Amino acid sequence: MEETSERGFRRWLCMVRRYRPRPIGDAVSRCRRIERYYGNLDDLYDKDRLAGLLDQLVCTPSGECFHRIRFRRDADLSGGTASLRSAVKRYQEFRDYDAQRSVRPSRRQSVAQRLEPPARARRPQTRIEDIIAQVKPLAAKYYRLTGKPLGVTGEVGEHEVARLLNLDLESARSPGYDAKDERGLRYQIKTRSLDAKSRAKTQNTGKLNDKVWDAALLAIMDENFEILEIWQADRAAVDRELNLPGSRGRNERRQLSLSKFQEIGYKRYPGT
Repeated sequence: MEETSERGFRRWLCMVRRYRPRPIGDAVSRCRRIERYYGNLDDLYDKDRLAGLLDQLVCTPSGECFHRIRFRRDADLSGGTASLRSAVKRYQEFRDYDAQRSVRPSRRQSVAQRLEPPARARRPQTRIEDIIAQVKPLAAKYYRLTGKPLGVTGEVGEHEVARLLNLDLESARSPGYDAKDERGLRYQIKTRSLDAKSRAKTQNTGKLNDKVWDAALLAIMDENFEILEIWQADRAAVDRELNLPGSRGRNERRQLSLSKFQEIGYKRYPGT
């Protein structure tokens, strides 16, 4: 980490993740330990968003943790792999958060300026947004009357996710992904519209295809098609979970429970 990045990371852990001083120091210290063996985290993030590094710090479902390639027997990295991996995940989330607010912030900006949400640019109300605004109450009313979905959950959810996260939706025939961000990352979007009673039960995502995409987004909406939360999980984490043996839902239908998706991912919306 560069000095500017470290200050921003500490500020993000405090303001966004609500960490106390000791856990903040622990997270920074663990990132520094990782850098001694794997190199600068900023360079690794620019390369593949730290996906390659996270793939080396592996924890199995049984709780066994190890370093897949480097320094398996090194005393400094012989234990606490889960803690090291968690620190790297936090740094990845920090850089994702930072990238959302600026393509690459100037070093002259203060940390406070970098973490201050920018004024949202006004977007003209398009005809599609007009249609979405009309469809949402109609679909909610249809469900209340019939107990059946109208079949617009995916379309409404995708447009709402794109609007909230400033993504560009792809055409209906795009190969495997639904939207891109300004960095070119490709997202597969899954949506669920659930009332309070349904949200209390175990629910699954739709099928997560095995085509070309970089990360998956899960949008959880209420019964009126208003976004409650948006969660993101990286492709490597999703594939690793789907390939675990023992579940037809995972292995054949390529579905995850909502709770499992949230466990392997992190919340993008709403911010704190």
